[in-house]
Amino acid sequence: MELLVSWAQSVELFRLPNLKLFLLASAGSLLQAMQIAFTRWAGILILLGVVFTLRLLPFYVPVDSSLQLFLSNFLYYLFIVLVLAFWALALRASIAQKSVSYVLSVGASHWIYLFLCVLVQYGEHSAFLLHTLLLMFLFHAFDAGAAIKNIPNTVVSTGFMIWYNLPALIILVSCLGCFVGLAHAAWLFILPADAFIVFYSLCLVPIIGAVISTFYLKKIHEQSDLYFPRPK
Repeated sequence: MELLVSWAQSVELFRLPNLKLFLLASAGSLLQAMQIAFTRWAGILILLGVVFTLRLLPFYVPVDSSLQLFLSNFLYYLFIVLVLAFWALALRASIAQKSVSYVLSVGASHWIYLFLCVLVQYGEHSAFLLHTLLLMFLFHAFDAGAAIKNIPNTVVSTGFMIWYNLPALIILVSCLGCFVGLAHAAWLFILPADAFIVFYSLCLVPIIGAVISTFYLKKIHEQSDLYFPRPK
């Protein structure tokens, strides 16, 4: 019964007054994150570009072709995870002063979480859907702390947020997926396909992240007992 009530409450997000506030909050978070990313953190964006370029390096190394492909895929997946983590940190509402040292220290301390995010990208899946889920996982991870012992709780709390808000997330992610699909189609109509990943990383991921961040913060406050159970 509790689950059904939670599902019913989750779709109230799409009532016009609630949706308007949700979109305004997402837009505000997006603008703030963009300002931080392209001013204070511009150097980190350059480093991400270097990682993206390095994915081509294995093909110039005289090793087995399957190893070349593995290393190239690993560097590409690492780039994607670093992009997701970059925007997740930029969108965190709990941090007022976001310096470069803050990004590097949090990223380094959460290396095991980032490595796990790289590993789960291997296999057949929808890249957009997985990236959306990884963003939600990273928001939980950055709030939970870097200790390895927190990984199970982070996975569980992420799963709870998805399961107890499943109807709303299905609608939300479907809308975001349509938006990304239309942007991809428009891009291919005008510009080279290989360059889409740059547009995706700089423009689409922060939009997706802003929506997921606003949803995450909303549910953390509305369902605090679910993620932070009170002692008996």
